[in-house]
Amino acid sequence: SVGIARGETSRADSFCGHAIIEPRPMVVGDAHADPRFHDNPLVVGDPNVRFYAGAPLRTAEGYALGALCVIDTRPRQLTDTQRELLAELGSLVMEQLEHRRHRLLAERETEQLHTLFAALPAPVTVHRGGEVVFANAAAEKVLRVGPGGLVGQSAGQFIVPGSQTERSTPRRLESTVRARDGEEVLVESTLMPLRWRGDDAWVVLHRDVGAERQREADRQRATDALARELNQLLVIFD
Repeated sequence: SVGIARGETSRADSFCGHAIIEPRPMVVGDAHADPRFHDNPLVVGDPNVRFYAGAPLRTAEGYALGALCVIDTRPRQLTDTQRELLAELGSLVMEQLEHRRHRLLAERETEQLHTLFAALPAPVTVHRGGEVVFANAAAEKVLRVGPGGLVGQSAGQFIVPGSQTERSTPRRLESTVRARDGEEVLVESTLMPLRWRGDDAWVVLHRDVGAERQREADRQRATDALARELNQLLVIFD
């Protein structure tokens, strides 16, 4: 509230309770002469309302939240232009309220995802706008980075697709990441599209596949060695 000490009134005494059921701004030129308000406590006592104009604040679904109103201690009238301006101001207020509501919902959803990802044993990072905006402890371990060392880093080093990448389906990629100690880590990354704080982002599941690839290479070498020995035996028996 501006210009008045009171920030709220009871619903029973409020002018806004009447304004919110009107499709257009409600104007009371002189409350003393209006049968709805002439004996209202707000008229006969503090703050001594004589003039009131209120534009209903209504959501897109049609719910009335309240009214944007102006009051005076003496009678007044609004021109048609002033009525239109009051209605436009009400629309601007609703835009701000809706924007705030969507922002708070996005923040709450992000916080829920943050809590979920942080608790996962699987290494998870979130990439947005070309940088890492979240990393859980498991990801920091796999990528050989200390606590908090991933957030704010360039996401490109962890295989983030370009802007032309199709976002409708997950992608699986491999990359070699150089850890701070100089060790090169072969990481498999599965990227899935995500909305993070209202923006397009990627949630990325990481897996250290270096040891797995080494085991595969060892198995292949053992298989090749066995094949060579068998070939030699076959030659002898032949």
